[in-house]
Amino acid sequence: MQPGSRKLILLRSERRIITVALKSDWALRVVAERSSSFRRRDVRRSVNDAAVRHAELSGGGLLAMTYHEGLSMRDAVKWCGSVTMREVTRLRRLADQHSGG
Repeated sequence: MQPGSRKLILLRSERRIITVALKSDWALRVVAERSSSFRRRDVRRSVNDAAVRHAELSGGGLLAMTYHEGLSMRDAVKWCGSVTMREVTRLRRLADQHSGG
């Protein structure tokens, strides 16, 4: 082996090691960014779920109030327009369960 070729082999090996290290560092950064992105998405999803739950309970409570004031569920469905009888029933049951009724 020539004296210069050993040095060249070492330089190439060193370059490969640096390249692998940089790639693994990049991969670690990508994984960290993605995991924090997933955490942010989970937080947004939790906030969204809570908002939907609050809206459903509020809607169910209002439907229960209108029912107690004499408005039938069928009339409530007509009054709401785009809500089905099944959805009105579900929302009222949800509000009753939440209020302990």
